[in-house]
Amino acid sequence: MIIHLAGENISAKRWDEKQKEKILNSRVGTTELIYNAVKKCVKKPVKIISASAVGYYGAVTTDRIFIEADPPGTDFLSDVVIKWEDSVKKFGELNVDYNLLRLGVVISPRGGALEKMITPVKYFVGSPIGTGRQYMPWIEISDLARIFLFLIENNREREIYNAVAPEHIDNRQFTKSLAKAIKRPMIFPPVPGWLLRLIFGEMAVILTEGSRVSSAKLFNEGFRFRYDKIGEVFKAYFQ
Repeated sequence: MIIHLAGENISAKRWDEKQKEKILNSRVGTTELIYNAVKKCVKKPVKIISASAVGYYGAVTTDRIFIEADPPGTDFLSDVVIKWEDSVKKFGELNVDYNLLRLGVVISPRGGALEKMITPVKYFVGSPIGTGRQYMPWIEISDLARIFLFLIENNREREIYNAVAPEHIDNRQFTKSLAKAIKRPMIFPPVPGWLLRLIFGEMAVILTEGSRVSSAKLFNEGFRFRYDKIGEVFKAYFQ
């Protein structure tokens, strides 16, 4: 069994051409490295479970609730995810099964996205981003670990799953819930999208856009989330 999680942080720096290449190669290149190693093995692993991303559906804000069978988007991130997933699907040629987990924002009590989100709120300058109406598909880190374990213990051949919590919450609601959990006011106006685009360039889309993503497939196959509402996560972390 192989668990593959490698990949450059997409929010590490502005997306110039060098950084875009690094984001792509850190995913596709590492998968190809594993593939070539497995190809040489006499006794091959039963399965590879690989991280993927909800970026597959594109950085857009729509009324659509995306499911695994939906077509991909047409932007940079969706192109990266398409190539990433295709590199994992190649393991089928070696008779090695695979599962792909399209991750949302991973929420953890230590580091990661939440650490960046909580800093302005903690110092009384928290506010929604852009319109605040962009959805934030998310998953708590222990639930993500449990999904990996679920797929190890239950044979699901060559399947793709959205690894996101069932709750659909937008950026404004997320920020408001976080401020309430750490007892801070949310008094500042939204950070305008044009300013974010000026600061972060093309990368700003991961902050200003986002749609709802369905986790119904996992639920229908028997997985139960420990944290299905962001308020429950914050209560566990901060109270």
